[in-house]
Amino acid sequence: MHMVNLPDVVSLPDGWVSNLISLKYLCIYSCKELNLGSDVDGMEWRHLNRLIHLYFCDLPKLNSLPVGLQHVTTLVYLYIGNCENLKTLPRWIGNLISLKRFTIINCLNLKSLPDQMRDLSSLQRLEIYNCPELQRRCEKETGQDWDKIAHVTYGTHSIYPFFFY
Repeated sequence: MHMVNLPDVVSLPDGWVSNLISLKYLCIYSCKELNLGSDVDGMEWRHLNRLIHLYFCDLPKLNSLPVGLQHVTTLVYLYIGNCENLKTLPRWIGNLISLKRFTIINCLNLKSLPDQMRDLSSLQRLEIYNCPELQRRCEKETGQDWDKIAHVTYGTHSIYPFFFY
């Protein structure tokens, strides 16, 4: 399912997410006024127990991931791009036990990773593009956040999960 270029949408309708129980793919792109933080108790997202791919792109109002995502343990791929106000990843990111690929692009205010990145034992590929401070902190063996992601491998290659432009 794609939600693309909906300039007037400020929140997801009540009950909308919980009715998509068979959804495997969700892309929310270029919704300039969308605030995904309205699901304070996380009840909406927990119904997406078949979701595998999730894309958040060009969402200037996204300052934190929806709290209910912590219950979507089926998630295999998470993409976050062009979310200029995203400043931190939540500690519950470690709950995403099926996550194999995580891409972060153009999130200039995202400066560090939470300690719980260590809990993502299934994570095989972590890509960080155009996030200068985060990239610096994740430099192999020398970055402050390296120990949080040192377990990440890229396919069958040795540990070197980052690709820089």
